[in-house]
Amino acid sequence: VTEKDWDDVWLSEGFATYFTLLVAEHHEGRDAFVAGLKRSRDTVFTLERENPGVAVLHDNLADMKKVLNRIIYQKGGWTLHMLRRHMGTERFWDGIRDYYARYRDASATTADFRQVMEAHAGQDLAWFFTQWLARPGSPVVEGGWRYDATTRRVVIDLAQTQQGDAYRLPIDVGVTVDGITRIE
Repeated sequence: VTEKDWDDVWLSEGFATYFTLLVAEHHEGRDAFVAGLKRSRDTVFTLERENPGVAVLHDNLADMKKVLNRIIYQKGGWTLHMLRRHMGTERFWDGIRDYYARYRDASATTADFRQVMEAHAGQDLAWFFTQWLARPGSPVVEGGWRYDATTRRVVIDLAQTQQGDAYRLPIDVGVTVDGITRIE
């Protein structure tokens, strides 16, 4: 499968990046996969600071010298990882297999990929694809926590501080009590 248009080049390069990490996980273990994701994340944040306004999807790109940039590779790969988490692993892989079966030896667009993944997710994913592929930048989350003795609860205050609208994103919080950590 290749992209129909250079605007969707992430369909090749983001997939290549993510699948390389999956191969590393298969051969070297989960730690190698996680380390690769962390390197990609750090690269995305650095590139976004150096290239503000650059999204994964191009918008009728005129200068072909700008077709490939590392945001396409690294953030494209991360987008697939986040999509997998959002959909669930089984539905994600069903969608990936379906996508490759439908478009084998052919070309596809991001809209084509989205349509296949929506069918397997059982939900509209327009917001997800717009947020992570068409929108430049990444969320910035700041916050803190305190213990409320009256209610005997930990209170967490978080705020997104990036420019523009808030992102939709899950946030896992690790709570450690007596040396035992649980994820909420």
